[in-house]
Amino acid sequence: MTFQDSLIVRIFCLVIVLDISYTLFFFFASLFFNFLNVADFCNQIKKKIEYDYQKMTLYYLKEYKGVFNERI
Repeated sequence: MTFQDSLIVRIFCLVIVLDISYTLFFFFASLFFNFLNVADFCNQIKKKIEYDYQKMTLYYLKEYKGVFNERI
């Protein structure tokens, strides 16, 4: 094998390895970013539920404050 042939084989192998690594990197990166989107969506739902729960708690405390005071 001549020097030129060995360079061609090295470059060809390098291109294949880089192509596979980029493909795998972007595949796993896209999966990770999809996971982040789902996690962010779940976090927003959790915050909305906590906010609604706090609003309901405050509403019932204001609404039934007299009832609680009469029992004591």
